[in-house]
Amino acid sequence: MGGRKKKYDEEKVLIKASELFWKNGYAETNARSLSKEMNMNLGSIYYSFKNKKELFDHAFHHTTSELLVYMERFI
Repeated sequence: MGGRKKKYDEEKVLIKASELFWKNGYAETNARSLSKEMNMNLGSIYYSFKNKKELFDHAFHHTTSELLVYMERFI
């Protein structure tokens, strides 16, 4: 039996989460604001990510990976 298919664009969701964490800081970013910014209901967020820390880790990893790709163009 396969897992549930994602109905969202993971890259866009992680970008939106990163922007919100950057703007408000980790501690001040709550589930409701993430849900609104990412255009996902809370159930979908918690189905995809165990908790806020895991979402932050994924968003941070995505952002740093994109930054490294960008920087490699100039090396």
